[in-house]
Amino acid sequence: MTQQEFGKDAYQLLLNALQMMPKGSVLTLSIRESTDAESRLVIHNQSDTEVSQPDHSPLDEQLMANVHNYIAKNIGNESLMIDDLTNECAMSRSQLFRKIKILSNKTPAQLIRDYRLDTAYRLFQTDKTKRVSEVMFAVGFNDAKHFGQIFKQRFGVSPQQVRK
Repeated sequence: MTQQEFGKDAYQLLLNALQMMPKGSVLTLSIRESTDAESRLVIHNQSDTEVSQPDHSPLDEQLMANVHNYIAKNIGNESLMIDDLTNECAMSRSQLFRKIKILSNKTPAQLIRDYRLDTAYRLFQTDKTKRVSEVMFAVGFNDAKHFGQIFKQRFGVSPQQVRK
């Protein structure tokens, strides 16, 4: 078996193990001397209730601050896309996705959506005179039905209820 074939087999075994793992599990890998991938790659799954969060470097914190600042500056832009963030951060799409997922436990799209929803919630609380449509457009949504659904899903109440 060539090293490339071993790598493919080991990668497939790892993917299968990851798909079967419950949330909050810790995965430990070890590689033994053997000729076939299945016996060389040993996967240990330990279920722990608390998984330690990795320490974030100052560069990671700066990246997240830049991402949040960019979203804040462009919050009213309904066409704000992940590609805009990649250009702003000078990173590839996959690098940015991976970094944001590690640092915030959200995808970039979820991060943008949640930031918009949190801002809408704050606007409803601070200015009770604004209509739902005004706030919706101000934070970059253009579909009232979709906005109402995801707002209620996130906060458990409708935008109209928060406004009161």
